[in-house]
Amino acid sequence: MKKMPVFPTIHIEKNFLLLSFLFAFVLTHSKGQSNSIGAGNCAHFDGIDDYLELGDVYNDLDLPFSVSAWVWLDPSIQNTVPILISEDGSWTYRGFWFRVRQDNFGIGLGDGRGGNSPSFRITKYALVDNLGGQWAHIVAVVNDFHDIRLYLNGILVDGIYTGTGNQNMENHVGDVMRVGTWFTNGSTDFYKGMIDELRLWNYTRTTAEIRQDMCRKLTGTEPGLIGYWNFDKVESNQVQDLSNTNINASLQGNPLMEASGAPIGDESTFTYPNSWESVEIKIESENDLLKLNQVGDAPSGAQLYLVKGPPVVREGLNSKCIASHYYGAFIATENLNNNYSYQLQYESAGLSSDASLFARDQGDHPWTSQYNGTSNILTIADQVNRNELIAGSDFNFNLGNDTTLCPQEELVIDISDQVEGLKWNDGFEGEKKTISKSGVYWAEVSTYCGLYRDSIEVRFEANPQELGLGRDTTVCFYEPFVIKSNVQGTYLWQDGSTDSTMLAETPGQYFLTVSTRCTVQSDTIEINAFIPENSILPNVITPNNDDKNQYFQIGHVFQSATLEIFNRWGKKVYESQNYPNNWHGQGLTSGVYYYSILDHCSKQPFRGTIKILR
Repeated sequence: MKKMPVFPTIHIEKNFLLLSFLFAFVLTHSKGQSNSIGAGNCAHFDGIDDYLELGDVYNDLDLPFSVSAWVWLDPSIQNTVPILISEDGSWTYRGFWFRVRQDNFGIGLGDGRGGNSPSFRITKYALVDNLGGQWAHIVAVVNDFHDIRLYLNGILVDGIYTGTGNQNMENHVGDVMRVGTWFTNGSTDFYKGMIDELRLWNYTRTTAEIRQDMCRKLTGTEPGLIGYWNFDKVESNQVQDLSNTNINASLQGNPLMEASGAPIGDESTFTYPNSWESVEIKIESENDLLKLNQVGDAPSGAQLYLVKGPPVVREGLNSKCIASHYYGAFIATENLNNNYSYQLQYESAGLSSDASLFARDQGDHPWTSQYNGTSNILTIADQVNRNELIAGSDFNFNLGNDTTLCPQEELVIDISDQVEGLKWNDGFEGEKKTISKSGVYWAEVSTYCGLYRDSIEVRFEANPQELGLGRDTTVCFYEPFVIKSNVQGTYLWQDGSTDSTMLAETPGQYFLTVSTRCTVQSDTIEINAFIPENSILPNVITPNNDDKNQYFQIGHVFQSATLEIFNRWGKKVYESQNYPNNWHGQGLTSGVYYYSILDHCSKQPFRGTIKILR
């Protein structure tokens, strides 16, 4: 890697400090940022009625297994609250319960032999300084009832066992797995605070594996991963399980999915040395890197991570372009109230001279300006819990909002007042582009502060279905007829009504106009009343195969009629219940015959004579 200038050097003093950097040498403007960037979203529970339900699942879960999560416990909570419980719903101790409180965290197992007695369970918990009001990573690795390992921020911590259960963990068909609530000691308790990156594994996780994954996102396909809820994706009121198990969690109450403050990136590296003397770790991208060194006060470890995207929360950033990625540093300690100091060095192959540097003390706080290009050193001290730094400039680049157009329309994007030298994803070059097909279009431009990209999704509505009220219709003189359309839109009938159907109670012409954002269509239908009369029926047929007066045809008068033909002695010689107008006296001699016609509109049959002449 080529030698790069150093900028800036950051000196930090504070416990449990998370520091993230974002600089402007490779910059982009991102519209409609994804909630999967960095830590993405977390689940925020109100402690009243919020929780997630997964159903009657994992009934085949056996020892060993591992479970982990990033947690932010509300400081007002003083009792023990659940993170994940595998078998909730009865008094009997079954499955496992992964739980936390201000001064400890741990896991319990039930053997299914009973409840309300420590003889039916085993619990191990670890004492901590203060978990309230700060993000912490906790892990339970369960090999059996008397071999449980607890980790805080990647550190194996001592724990205390309670209970005397010594049987196998029992799962039970009928109990349900839940996140953020449990039924215990006759009451229901709820978690209050935030949870992120909840993971369940079906094997014993090693210390190295825990440290390797705690500050980075997973793909969901890792071997042994049987549950992975990172709360970034919610569809149809379901938090998606990103593991291959695909056990989604339904939202109960109103847990909020909001920007997470957990120190999570797309890539990470770590060190947990015996001595910090001369220790330095770094993480790098294509053209820059972040180093951590000069660590004081001997914390247990440190994590660096890379986020391949701009931050989701941008309040206070008055620069119009920000970097395409940023870095973070997380000091790993089990002494959550201690102070630590260390140095971060950001090195870049190029940095815009007009870049501004912004900082915030927590992930959900506004940014404030810290640096405008006059110094390469910034010292931050006496900050609580989290600090982030970001650089930007006032360059503007915006393709506009996503839009939907009518089929015959075109969208012209003209941003010649913003940029020059624009290149599009379809190979077009220019600042004025005409779009006539649906798709996602993005463009990028190289400017004084780096490479910028923005995208726009353009949708064209499909051509509407042609409006049709059907053929003109003849109905019985005493029957109303319902007219309905086959297209969606705003209806307007000839009488001014706007219902989706029209009840035709009298004969006549009916008219409908259907309007949409893109089209206006109209159609008419004629409704005639049928009053049957046998006086206009034929009284003679000549079935001599000359296609003239061959059949006894009544279709112009009667619809779906029943026809009976009798000879002069009253014997029935023909019958059809849905007469198709094709009787020609087959097998009968010339003479006079008698017919009886019963139509669905008629209350009495119509009778008359028909003569066959051959």
